Amino acid sequence: MYLNFKLKYLLLLITSDEPSDKNRGINPYHNGIFITIGGASGIGSLSYERKIAGYQLLSLWAHAGFGTFKIRDFRDRFNPDLLIPIGLNTRIGQKKHSGIAGMGMVLNYFVMADGAQAVRNTSFGYFAKLGYRFTFNQNRTYLQLAYTPILNRNNYIHNWAGLSIAYAF
Repeated sequence: MYLNFKLKYLLLLITSDEPSDKNRGINPYHNGIFITIGGASGIGSLSYERKIAGYQLLSLWAHAGFGTFKIRDFRDRFNPDLLIPIGLNTRIGQKKHSGIAGMGMVLNYFVMADGAQAVRNTSFGYFAKLGYRFTFNQNRTYLQLAYTPILNRNNYIHNWAGLSIAYAF
């Protein structure tokens, strides 16, 4: 009987009465793929994010995407500018409503005219992100609205925004 009492007491100490992440509303998914209109990667993009760290209501996410700004070049031919943003985002809050703050760099691979020829140039730009995320059904789908100013190679800031819809897995 004494041993039985000790085992029950030990099990009581080991098992937490803290609700699970699913019951608390914390997002259990660590990956997301999303489509963005606007944002750091131009007019439209396809992006991926991965949770790399998290503590209670604060998490850190790595982000990479692929997008375009112009689809046709100066000769009106299909020759899209390519933009590849890479960055880090911090998510504050884990339930339906959360804030997003982040920063990163954009690799710009764009077409310029060299006489009658189209020449590709490469440059780097930097971006910041400040936004809001609303999570739908069981943390699988979310909508994100963000202000993403972009600092380009001429030290000129482009005020820009982005709207994303995503699926977490």
